[in-house]
Amino acid sequence: MRRTIFRREGVGQVYVYSTSPVSKIVGSFEVGDIIEDSPDGIWETCHRHAAISEDEFFRYFDGAVTAFAIKIANVQRFANPLEPSSIFDDFKPPQSFRYLPMDINPRRENGKRGRTVQSRKVSGRKKARKR
Repeated sequence: MRRTIFRREGVGQVYVYSTSPVSKIVGSFEVGDIIEDSPDGIWETCHRHAAISEDEFFRYFDGAVTAFAIKIANVQRFANPLEPSSIFDDFKPPQSFRYLPMDINPRRENGKRGRTVQSRKVSGRKKARKR
Protein backbone atom coordinates (compact mmCIF):
# COMPACT_ATOMS: atom_id res chain seq x y z
CA MET A 1 0.00 0.00 0.00
CA ARG A 2 1.27 3.40 -0.92
CA ARG A 3 0.35 7.07 -0.70
CA THR A 4 1.73 7.56 -4.24
CA ILE A 5 2.29 5.14 -7.08
CA PHE A 6 5.04 4.72 -9.67
CA ARG A 7 5.68 7.83 -11.72
CA ARG A 8 6.97 5.74 -14.62
CA GLU A 9 4.55 3.89 -16.87
CA GLY A 10 4.87 0.17 -17.45
CA VAL A 11 6.50 -0.94 -14.19
CA GLY A 12 5.89 -4.69 -14.32
CA GLN A 13 8.65 -6.37 -12.31
CA VAL A 14 9.80 -5.55 -8.77
CA TYR A 15 12.98 -6.89 -7.17
CA VAL A 16 13.05 -7.10 -3.38
CA TYR A 17 16.13 -5.90 -1.50
CA SER A 18 16.48 -7.09 2.10
CA THR A 19 18.29 -4.62 4.35
CA SER A 20 21.04 -5.41 6.86
CA PRO A 21 22.10 -7.94 8.00
CA VAL A 22 21.15 -9.73 4.71
CA SER A 23 21.88 -6.80 2.35
CA LYS A 24 20.96 -8.72 -0.82
CA ILE A 25 18.31 -8.93 -3.53
CA VAL A 26 16.24 -11.83 -2.21
CA GLY A 27 13.42 -12.18 -4.72
CA SER A 28 11.01 -10.60 -7.15
CA PHE A 29 7.35 -10.28 -8.04
CA GLU A 30 5.23 -9.03 -10.90
CA VAL A 31 2.94 -6.06 -10.51
CA GLY A 32 -0.65 -7.20 -11.03
CA ASP A 33 -3.40 -4.60 -10.82
CA ILE A 34 -2.90 -1.23 -9.19
CA ILE A 35 -5.95 -0.28 -7.14
CA GLU A 36 -6.68 3.40 -6.50
CA ASP A 37 -9.29 4.37 -3.91
CA SER A 38 -9.77 6.25 -0.66
CA PRO A 39 -7.83 4.91 2.34
CA ASP A 40 -11.14 3.51 3.69
CA GLY A 41 -11.82 1.76 0.38
CA ILE A 42 -8.30 0.30 0.18
CA TRP A 43 -8.55 -0.98 3.76
CA GLU A 44 -11.93 -2.58 3.05
CA THR A 45 -10.63 -4.24 -0.13
CA CYS A 46 -7.17 -5.29 1.06
CA HIS A 47 -7.00 -5.60 4.85
CA ARG A 48 -7.16 -9.41 4.81
CA HIS A 49 -3.93 -9.51 2.80
CA ALA A 50 -2.12 -6.57 4.36
CA ALA A 51 0.77 -7.15 6.72
CA ILE A 52 -0.16 -4.13 8.80
CA SER A 53 -2.57 -3.43 11.64
CA GLU A 54 -5.59 -1.19 11.09
CA ASP A 55 -4.14 1.45 13.45
CA GLU A 56 -0.79 1.51 11.59
CA PHE A 57 -2.57 1.61 8.24
CA PHE A 58 -4.67 4.65 9.11
CA ARG A 59 -1.73 6.43 10.77
CA TYR A 60 0.22 5.97 7.52
CA PHE A 61 -2.66 7.33 5.41
CA ASP A 62 -3.62 10.10 7.84
CA GLY A 63 -4.65 13.15 5.82
CA ALA A 64 -4.53 11.32 2.48
CA VAL A 65 -7.51 11.49 0.15
CA THR A 66 -6.23 8.81 -2.23
CA ALA A 67 -4.43 5.53 -1.52
CA PHE A 68 -3.00 2.84 -3.77
CA ALA A 69 -2.57 -0.91 -3.39
CA ILE A 70 -0.42 -3.09 -5.62
CA LYS A 71 -1.64 -6.61 -6.34
CA ILE A 72 1.39 -8.87 -6.20
CA ALA A 73 1.67 -11.76 -8.68
CA ASN A 74 4.21 -14.52 -9.40
CA VAL A 75 6.32 -14.11 -6.27
CA GLN A 76 9.77 -15.69 -6.47
CA ARG A 77 12.18 -16.10 -3.59
CA PHE A 78 15.71 -16.54 -4.91
CA ALA A 79 17.43 -19.72 -3.74
CA ASN A 80 20.70 -17.76 -3.92
CA PRO A 81 20.13 -14.09 -3.01
CA LEU A 82 22.08 -11.70 -5.23
CA GLU A 83 24.85 -9.41 -4.13
CA PRO A 84 23.88 -5.93 -5.43
CA SER A 85 27.53 -4.94 -5.98
CA SER A 86 27.77 -7.71 -8.61
CA ILE A 87 25.11 -5.84 -10.62
CA PHE A 88 25.67 -2.16 -9.75
CA ASP A 89 29.07 -0.48 -9.68
CA ASP A 90 28.22 1.90 -6.83
CA PHE A 91 25.20 0.35 -5.09
CA LYS A 92 23.48 2.33 -2.35
CA PRO A 93 20.39 0.79 -0.72
CA PRO A 94 17.20 2.60 -1.79
CA GLN A 95 15.11 4.50 0.77
CA SER A 96 11.89 3.00 -0.55
CA PHE A 97 12.39 1.84 -4.14
CA ARG A 98 14.63 2.42 -7.14
CA TYR A 99 13.95 2.17 -10.86
CA LEU A 100 16.24 -0.24 -12.70
CA PRO A 101 17.43 0.31 -16.27
CA MET A 102 15.73 -2.08 -18.69
CA ASP A 103 19.09 -3.70 -19.51
CA ILE A 104 19.50 -4.87 -15.90
CA ASN A 105 18.27 -8.37 -15.11
CA PRO A 106 19.23 -9.40 -11.56
CA ARG A 107 17.81 -12.87 -12.24
CA ARG A 108 20.63 -13.77 -14.61
CA GLU A 109 22.85 -16.49 -13.20
CA ASN A 110 26.03 -14.39 -13.05
CA GLY A 111 24.27 -11.18 -11.99
CA LYS A 112 25.72 -9.17 -14.90
CA ARG A 113 23.79 -6.88 -17.20
CA GLY A 114 21.38 -8.58 -19.56
CA ARG A 115 18.10 -7.84 -21.29
CA THR A 116 15.15 -8.17 -18.91
CA VAL A 117 12.83 -10.77 -20.36
CA GLN A 118 10.42 -11.25 -17.45
CA SER A 119 9.00 -7.71 -17.33
CA ARG A 120 5.51 -7.08 -18.65
CA LYS A 121 3.70 -3.83 -19.23
CA VAL A 122 0.85 -3.04 -16.89
CA SER A 123 -2.03 -1.35 -18.63
CA GLY A 124 -3.38 1.46 -16.51
CA ARG A 125 -4.85 1.48 -13.07
CA LYS A 126 -7.87 -0.32 -11.75
CA LYS A 127 -10.20 2.02 -9.95
CA ALA A 128 -12.05 0.39 -7.07
CA ARG A 129 -15.80 0.78 -6.73
CA LYS A 130 -16.94 3.43 -4.31
CA ARG A 131 -19.19 2.23 -1.49
